[in-house]
Amino acid sequence: MGSHTGNTADFRRNLIRYGGDVYPEIIDRASGCYVWDASGKKILDFTSGQMCATVGHSHPKIVAAIKKSCDTALHLFSGMIPRSVVQLAEARAMIVP
Repeated sequence: MGSHTGNTADFRRNLIRYGGDVYPEIIDRASGCYVWDASGKKILDFTSGQMCATVGHSHPKIVAAIKKSCDTALHLFSGMIPRSVVQLAEARAMIVP
C-alpha cells in the first residue's frame, strides 16, 4: 500500500462512499477526545464510535490490552476460547452474581 502524498482533495477518488461526503482532510492521528487533520488542525471529536466516545482515542490501557492480544490471540473463531476470555469471565464472575 502506498502512502498518500498528493493533494488532500484527491484522496477520496479511490474510496467508496456509503453515506454522505467525507471530511475534506485526511485525519493523521487521534488522542484522547481530539483528532488532528493533515493540516495540523486539532478537532474535538464528537463523532467516533462507542469505544472512542467513552474512553478516548489511544487510551493507554486499551492500547496495552490490544498489544498483549496481538502477542497471543487477537481474533479467533467464536468456538475457540482464548485464555483472555476465560480470565475476563472469571473476573466478572467475582463481581457480578
